[in-house]
Amino acid sequence: MNDGQREQIDQLILAGMTLGAIREYRRATGHGLAEGKAYVDGRSEELQPVRQEPPARPELSQAILAQLTEIADPELVRLQSICSELERVVHGQDYQVTIAVAGRAYSGVDLPLNEVMASMYPNSKPHLATLTQVDLAVAKSAFAEQLNREGDFGTQFTPERRARLNDQLLPSFMDSSDRLMPPSSTSAYHYNSDVGLPGYHTYWYEAFLLQNVELGRIVVLSAVASD
Repeated sequence: MNDGQREQIDQLILAGMTLGAIREYRRATGHGLAEGKAYVDGRSEELQPVRQEPPARPELSQAILAQLTEIADPELVRLQSICSELERVVHGQDYQVTIAVAGRAYSGVDLPLNEVMASMYPNSKPHLATLTQVDLAVAKSAFAEQLNREGDFGTQFTPERRARLNDQLLPSFMDSSDRLMPPSSTSAYHYNSDVGLPGYHTYWYEAFLLQNVELGRIVVLSAVASD
């Protein structure tokens, strides 16, 4: 691994994109997933700044909270149903992935992160998280890749399950998410905290905020793995 590759991995770690960092490490070294996770975990500790008392959560704006309402679109219900099917397909004897989709309608052009997360996941701590804008297509591709890799850990992930995942469920997931949040007018942000999200994090997590100003929608997509 050369200095440029090492620097790229460090930047991904600092941005909170652990999965991307592991992927880049494996690409650079040819090592396996366990080695990649061990390297990234160790490097994260090295890059961690001196710990200070975390800041208090900013006071929530009741005016903004009052504007956040449920998205009245059956496509959201369909997408949530697909996510439940995805969970069942990759579920193994000693591991599982919790995949969640939550959404709010909001007419403002800004992204009121604290209020959005408080309305969907009251135990979250967005004031301690960082948002990094990412390419929507890349985010979805990484999500699909990780679900395939997660299934590889267990003998229950049969060829039939893999075919159902890739030939039926993932295409349905992409189609439904595109209908709910059209890519041409949707911005994607990586959210680097799993606090308060559904599931129990013991291995990896990914979370993205999708915002569509034209439709006045904000959607949170998260996946949390317990191995």
